[in-house]
Amino acid sequence: MAYDQQQRFEGIRSVAIIGAGISGILATKYLLQAGLDVTVFERNETPGGVWLYDENKAAEPPYSATKPLETARALCPWYQEGNQQDGIVSAEDALRHAPPGACYE
Repeated sequence: MAYDQQQRFEGIRSVAIIGAGISGILATKYLLQAGLDVTVFERNETPGGVWLYDENKAAEPPYSATKPLETARALCPWYQEGNQQDGIVSAEDALRHAPPGACYE
């Protein structure tokens, strides 16, 4: 459905957009045109999503577990003791959590 100038967002005045890739940027554009207050959250320093070039290489993908996980904490290895410093995780764990995009040189 094309954007309708008569469309109203009754009761909604502010919107959060997660990600400043092409979809997030376009959503922001049209929501601003509709008169809404928009806040965009992006994990990278620069918008662009998968088109953002990053020299880092993705980490080797994990392999299936041979037995069930003992605890839910095991699902988030970057939060285990000794790995977190003032809310910052190691570079290796950060790369595993947020691998580089698909844009390559």
